[in-house]
Amino acid sequence: MTTRTIMTAAEFFQTGPETDGCELVRGEVVRMPPPSREHGRICGNLVFVLKSYLKQRGSGELVCNDSGVVTQQNPDTVRGIDVAVFLTPRRADGTLPEVYSAEPPDLAAEVRSPSQRWREMHVKVSEYLETIRKEPSGFSGLASC
Repeated sequence: MTTRTIMTAAEFFQTGPETDGCELVRGEVVRMPPPSREHGRICGNLVFVLKSYLKQRGSGELVCNDSGVVTQQNPDTVRGIDVAVFLTPRRADGTLPEVYSAEPPDLAAEVRSPSQRWREMHVKVSEYLETIRKEPSGFSGLASC
C-alpha cells in the first residue's frame, strides 16, 4: 500500500525550483504545462488595462505570473493565478505578504491554455469564485479567457 504525503501551503512555499510550474491541489503537487505565447499576450494585455485602471484610481494592487493564492485549506490548495486585483489590500503597511495569501482578490482572471481541459478550468474558476469577496465597489468578479 502506498501512502501519500500531504503538503501544506506553508510547506509548498518553502520548496525550491523543483516545484516551479506546479500548483498545490488538495495537498498534492501537480505539474502544470508552461503557458503558450498567446496565453502570455492575453495576460499582458489584461495587466496593462487593469494597471491603468488602478493608477487612475490611485490605489490597489495587481499581481500576475502565477502568483500563489490559497483557495482551499485542510487540505490546502494553492493556485497560480494569471492576473488578480486587490482593491483594498488588508495589510495596513502596504507590503505584500511573504507567503501565499489566503486574501481573496476582488478580480481574478484565468486564461485558458489550449492544452487545458474545460473541466480543469471549471474547477479552478469555481475555487476563485468561492474566495472572491463581495464588495460594494461593483468591481468584484472573475474573468475567464
